[in-house]
Amino acid sequence: MKRRSILYIVNFLMPVMFFLCLDLATFLMSDTGGEKLGFQITLLLAVTVMQLLLNEILPSTSDRAPLIAVYCIGIFALMMLSLLETIVVMYLIEKDSQDNEAERDRSLNEKKLSRAFICDVSSDETSSEMLKGSSSQITGESHTSEKLSDDLREVVKTLAQIIDSRKEQNN
Repeated sequence: MKRRSILYIVNFLMPVMFFLCLDLATFLMSDTGGEKLGFQITLLLAVTVMQLLLNEILPSTSDRAPLIAVYCIGIFALMMLSLLETIVVMYLIEKDSQDNEAERDRSLNEKKLSRAFICDVSSDETSSEMLKGSSSQITGESHTSEKLSDDLREVVKTLAQIIDSRKEQNN
């Protein structure tokens, strides 16, 4: 009795090769969605089922692993690397979006603080009077902003004096 290699090619090698092509096609999918990861896991499970079918088809030998099993293991390893790459890329994208969000929040807070300083310098109230009602919530950052506000107020006064003195010199 002679084995027919076409049976293994059509029933095993070609489907596993198609699964590998599908796995490589996942590189064209968007990394932002979770469907890429689920699709790759499904492909790994399909190759695992093909390995189980292969174990039933092949006669058991104890000498060494058949070449077709080595092929299947190699394809499985490539697909596993592809899955790990997808996981790493998704992690990096998530980390980058969190960093961008934190940077955006920090820039918004800086804009709010700069607006508060401008308003604070232009008003006649002192910062201690404005913060009197919430003295229990003052932090090191608010102390720094208070000092900066006082410094800015002094700069405004100095500039006003310089302008006045130049006006007097011109007259």
